[in-house]
Amino acid sequence: MMKKITIICLVILMLLVPSCKKEEEIMASVTIKTNKDVSNSSILSDENFGDSDKLGMGYKDPNINRTFLGFDLSLIPTNAVIIEAKLHMHQRSIASWGSITFDIYRVTGAWTENVLTWNNQPAVEGTPTITGLTCAHIIANTWRDWTVTSLITEMITNSADSMMLRIQTESGADESQVFSSKEYGTDYQPYLIITYELPSKVNVGDAWKPASDMKVNVGDAWKLASGMKVNIGDAWKEVF
Repeated sequence: MMKKITIICLVILMLLVPSCKKEEEIMASVTIKTNKDVSNSSILSDENFGDSDKLGMGYKDPNINRTFLGFDLSLIPTNAVIIEAKLHMHQRSIASWGSITFDIYRVTGAWTENVLTWNNQPAVEGTPTITGLTCAHIIANTWRDWTVTSLITEMITNSADSMMLRIQTESGADESQVFSSKEYGTDYQPYLIITYELPSKVNVGDAWKPASDMKVNVGDAWKLASGMKVNIGDAWKEVF
């Protein structure tokens, strides 16, 4: 019986390995810059700042600033599995009162960069997807980045294209930072770096089929290949 299982597993490996012999064939990384970005102000509640080259986030008595970022995520295949996503923002200046702690929400409502204000800001999810991020009091004109993998996965799943950044406590002690918007220049606008993986496929009859749909015979029982692993370049990779 063991000999039979070994032979069958070797055959499956021979089928799967050729389609995955180059990892870059199923894994990719893409950079996506904002296609819209804007901040609003609670004390200038009807004013739009879509043409500003700055993005503010924080509280400075009595004003609150929130930042909205939009991205074209259509570059990511619908069947992609997000491995990692990072948000990068260019910190323009540092506030004298130090670092900020902020959350990121998935935006559920529609908005336009040159229309959004405090009074008409779009709806967001009731709870943030990403919480407790920090931006320290450091040297100005510095790039900062944060991991937002779960948020991008959620956005793609829900066909969303934007996020809202706001500090956790919009009252009390002053807490604010300023970043560059796309109006400051393409070299400084916010962007995402998303690494994703596509489902494994094998070539059957000159047609590529999802490996997860295939079955292997283990102990006289046919099992779906999904969840099993193959050895590629001395590393075990899971079939999904």
